[in-house]
Amino acid sequence: DWLENYADRGPFFLQVESFDVHEPFHVPEPYASMYTDSIPGGPDDYNVWPPYQMYDDLAEFMEQTTPEELAYLRAQYYGKTTMVDKWFGVLLDKISSLGLWDDTMIIFTTDHGHDLGERGVFGKQYPHFDSHANIPMIVWDPRNQGQDRRTNGLTQTVDLFSTVIEASGGTPPEETRHSRSI
Repeated sequence: DWLENYADRGPFFLQVESFDVHEPFHVPEPYASMYTDSIPGGPDDYNVWPPYQMYDDLAEFMEQTTPEELAYLRAQYYGKTTMVDKWFGVLLDKISSLGLWDDTMIIFTTDHGHDLGERGVFGKQYPHFDSHANIPMIVWDPRNQGQDRRTNGLTQTVDLFSTVIEASGGTPPEETRHSRSI
């Protein structure tokens, strides 16, 4: 709706924080039951908020949980991910219908990965593994199209600051030298 109402008023910056794929795993339908066909029971039978960054509680939870409960938690995570994917598609469709691809930079990323019971943890527990740090980043910049290239270049979230400033025609402040435009 925001794009519909404001995108034609001039240059803009819009950050969309999607429905969080994070605990607690309360997921609306149809997504809540999308991946639960082979799991007995229902939402009242399982914990949807495993202990997060409370190491003793998490260890106890992992000792007591059943394979079915782990499968249910993963199914809820997958449901949330599917919901985010659907609504991200709606956003991209809106960008198309408004003809914004030719003059709009789009950056898709996240803050960290998430364990789903692997290694006996949930979330982003210490120690941090590659599954926490290797996160997706997709950039569409109509001025610098990558011809569908992938790059193995190392970036950090802090680099988005300088990237957005430069894309807007500005120069990042000198005191932010640790941020490098990609």
